[in-house]
Amino acid sequence: MAKLRLYIGGILLFYFFLVSPLEVATAASLGQMPEALLTELAENFDGVTPTPTLPSPWVSVAVNGLSSAWATDQGAKFPAGPAAHSPNILAYFNAYGLNKGNSARLTFSSPINLSKATGAAFIFWMYHDTGTTDNDLLQVQVSTDGGATWGNVGDPISRFDGTDSWKSHSVSLDSYVGQSGVLVGLLGISAHGNDIHLDDLALEIKLPMATLLNENFDNLNPPGKLSSAWIISPVVNSGGDWKPYPETNHPAGHPAHSSLNLIYFNSFSTGAGTQARLQYAYSIDLRTAAEAFLTFWMYHDLEKEGSNDRLQVQVSADGGPWQNAGPEIKRYDGYKGWKPYKVDLQPYLGQPQVMIGFLGISGFGNDLHLDDIALYRDYFKQYLPFSFN
Repeated sequence: MAKLRLYIGGILLFYFFLVSPLEVATAASLGQMPEALLTELAENFDGVTPTPTLPSPWVSVAVNGLSSAWATDQGAKFPAGPAAHSPNILAYFNAYGLNKGNSARLTFSSPINLSKATGAAFIFWMYHDTGTTDNDLLQVQVSTDGGATWGNVGDPISRFDGTDSWKSHSVSLDSYVGQSGVLVGLLGISAHGNDIHLDDLALEIKLPMATLLNENFDNLNPPGKLSSAWIISPVVNSGGDWKPYPETNHPAGHPAHSSLNLIYFNSFSTGAGTQARLQYAYSIDLRTAAEAFLTFWMYHDLEKEGSNDRLQVQVSADGGPWQNAGPEIKRYDGYKGWKPYKVDLQPYLGQPQVMIGFLGISGFGNDLHLDDIALYRDYFKQYLPFSFN
């Protein structure tokens, strides 16, 4: 697991992404629009100086009663003794010091943009204790009108549940997907029992990945000629070439993965060791990306088992030399038919100019056939609710 971290105004923003240089993708996974999982706000309250101050943009507002009631401290207040879920500071609602029925809302006052989201969830840790059986409650709420009105999301959560421990809670915000000005709040409701303690709050948002490259070789003009978006370069020996074609060439007669065309490297008609690179002519900007990957389909056949025809995905970053991305993919691997592949571009995140290439390597066997090449990256900078460079 790899993690990209970004701090803005004391709030940690980060993405999670899996690191896997080359994997065989499933047909189902390539048939759907990929999604990025963004943790848009992640608050552990540890940057507060001094306590009981709340970090910006968190605010506490009294709802029923005179006290705003939410504050921060090093460890639990009532009951005393339990440490924060992550050292050293937590937030708490002063249910112990309020009258029964008093309430106050802890609000993340910066609107959350869910206009491009496909899913969202609010996740947090809450301390439960058995010090009193009074039914102090926490209710997640959402406002879509700037805080004028609030609606409950999910069921209220009781402080007393018969345990003495931190527990993780998750509340779906999927019903607010598509809206741009979403405020999230936590309403503490006192039963004059013990305090309600929270830590490690996060809002996770699923976003569709942006498609930076989508090539199926079907819109050729004139037919049979590659567009200027692709460059073919000999690497070892002469005669190596990449050509679009309506079906597989050697072996002949198998249709493209998606109509009308595919592209193939002519390893059938060139000597063993001949190499030629199919290169996407335009650079990809990954400076603000936290995830990016390349997908494609490759045809495998069961002929000429001893011929080591193979494909190597390559990347050139910021004008540097070509580097192999993942292991070689052999034409003959005991499988017959189209197979999907996914190459993680994590090592090249942050680079302003990333070039993508497919190196065909002849074993003087059958041709290498590719189709439906795509490159995806996350939305990262574009849809955060903050302004930063």
